[in-house]
Amino acid sequence: MDVRGHFYICRTALGVDFAQKYRESALYMKNKEFVRQFSSPPPGSRDLHFITRFSQNTWGQLKSCLWNQNLAYWTSPAYNLMRIMHSLASALIFGYYIGTKEKACDSGRFLSIHRNCYLCDNHISNDWILWIGL
Repeated sequence: MDVRGHFYICRTALGVDFAQKYRESALYMKNKEFVRQFSSPPPGSRDLHFITRFSQNTWGQLKSCLWNQNLAYWTSPAYNLMRIMHSLASALIFGYYIGTKEKACDSGRFLSIHRNCYLCDNHISNDWILWIGL
């Protein structure tokens, strides 16, 4: 059921234009005054100016990124331990699987399996998305 359509029917049945009521309210006037007041800078103010193109130099940005990484990852040791253990277990399982296939197949077929390792790619790509996203 579409809630918006139901609301429109109720609103027209009442015969009240809520948009017009809001435009006439004190809240609307107050909000409009705030927008007008804060849309222009106060007299005597000046724009921000930085010596470089960015607000921080390269070293400062690197320190900020490393600090963010520190806050995001190392404040949760339990999560990190599980992530590392899962990666290790996955590496052992896939290593064993690929190792047994290498012994059983000729080299051409093994390379084909190795190139099409979609299971490994899924796990690695998800981990990198989490790391890059922070």
